[in-house]
Amino acid sequence: MPLALDGMIPTEPLRHCQSAYAARTLQTLVDKEKLRQRLMATFLAELEEHVDVLDRVLLDMEKGGSRDGEPLQLVLRTLHSLKGASASVGIPSIRSACHALESLCVAARDGTHALESMELRACFGVLDAIRDAAARLKDHRALDGAPIVQVPVTIEALLSGSGTEQAPPAWSAPIESPGPL
Repeated sequence: MPLALDGMIPTEPLRHCQSAYAARTLQTLVDKEKLRQRLMATFLAELEEHVDVLDRVLLDMEKGGSRDGEPLQLVLRTLHSLKGASASVGIPSIRSACHALESLCVAARDGTHALESMELRACFGVLDAIRDAAARLKDHRALDGAPIVQVPVTIEALLSGSGTEQAPPAWSAPIESPGPL
């Protein structure tokens, strides 16, 4: 009986048990890779939606909206969802950045650290770093050295008070244009 695996191996009959095992192993690897690709595509689409929600809520806070209560809870829920999703697809740098920003928002919720203009600028910087990471992932580029890896350290400095003398760094490097489509 012929075995066809999306053109991955010939469709000739398998004659040996060893060949059948190799074919099943290959099919399993192909299936896992397809699943990984689908999960990553879904994650990147949802990441964009989550970052857009965070951007809108934080912009409203910056323009004088409430910096506590329901808006802050929405930010916390969104960060928590994004943190879990990034962990599930194996992107620790985005998970760590979300965790750091979540810690800043928890401190604001608990009244131990106010969300002043510098903290809000830092939040927008984190969103830029997340967008940059998403663009890199879409282009199949590594996140080593990307702005996202600096987020936890910088947020920790802001929380500890050692980052209050200066504005947060520009985490986001310009996203390279893919050129004309």
